[in-house]
Amino acid sequence: MNSKALPRYSVSELGKEKLCIHCGDYWPLTNEFWFFQKRTSRNGFVLRATGACKGCYIEKYKPERLKTNKQTIKSIYELGNKEVA
Repeated sequence: MNSKALPRYSVSELGKEKLCIHCGDYWPLTNEFWFFQKRTSRNGFVLRATGACKGCYIEKYKPERLKTNKQTIKSIYELGNKEVA
C-alpha cells in the first residue's frame, strides 16, 4: 500500500480539526460536527469525539433514523386509546 496515513488531528485557521474515519475529511472539533462520548481516565472523566463526524455517524451507525419519521407514535397512550377496546 503506497498511500500515506493521514494524521488524526490537524490545526488550521479554524482551530483544531479531527479526521473523520468514513469520509476522510477534516472537520472542526466542535459539537456542531462531532458527537462526544464520556470516558473515564485516571484523572476523572474526559469527553472524546467519536471516530466519525455527525453526518457519517448517522448514515453508518443509525440508518433507521433516516428511514423513519421523528414524530412516530410509539405507545397506545399516544394513540389516544383509539385501538384499545
